[in-house]
This record gives sequence, C-alpha cells and structure tokens, in this order.
Amino acid sequence: DLQVLNENPPPRWVEPNPSPEMIGHILSGLVTFLGLMPAAGLISRRLRLAGRLRGGYRWLRILAWAMPVGLVAVMFYFEPRGIEGLGQRIFVAMVLAWLLIAAHGLRKGAFGPGSEGKR
Repeated sequence: DLQVLNENPPPRWVEPNPSPEMIGHILSGLVTFLGLMPAAGLISRRLRLAGRLRGGYRWLRILAWAMPVGLVAVMFYFEPRGIEGLGQRIFVAMVLAWLLIAAHGLRKGAFGPGSEGKR
C-alpha cells in the first residue's frame, strides 16, 4: 500500500487508510501464524514423546518455543522502534527453519516407526 509522510512528530511513513487488500493480508497472516505456532508445538511434543527428536531434530522443539517469543518480540520490541519489518523477517525465518527441518525429517523417514537409531 502507498504510504504518506506523517508530519506530526515524530515524522513517520503511515498508511492513510487500510485497503481491503491490507486487511486481508493482516488477517491471513494472523490466522496462518497463530495456527502454525500451536501446531508446531504439538507436532514437536508428539515427536519428542515418541522418542524421535534426536540429533538435529531437537531444533524442532527449540524453534517451536522460539516462535511465540518471536511474535511477542515483533509486537513489543521491534514495532515500537519502527523496525517491525526486521522482526517479521526474523520470525518468518524461524517458521521456515522449523518447516525445513520437519520436511527433511519426513523426507528421510526420520520420524517413522523404527527410526530411533537413524540420524
């Protein structure tokens, strides 16, 4: 969306009015990421209980805990400083890292039955 310079102190670029596209973007992001965080936590927990989080796959559990912390940091640390874009990219990098590790584990069968000895 087009942003305009707000002349009130402090000068900052702001959106004049939220467009329907911007509202859709915000809502879809909230639904996606707020739904993914509990799913990542539950999947990581289930894999840990099944004894399948060995080696590099322990990062799934660490990232599942880091995602909610990252979202809170975006809202309360990065956004007040005007660098929410940086915080959002760090958060998305954590989500993508979790997805890549999980996809790699699924691809090589690390989470299947009898995979306790595999790495």
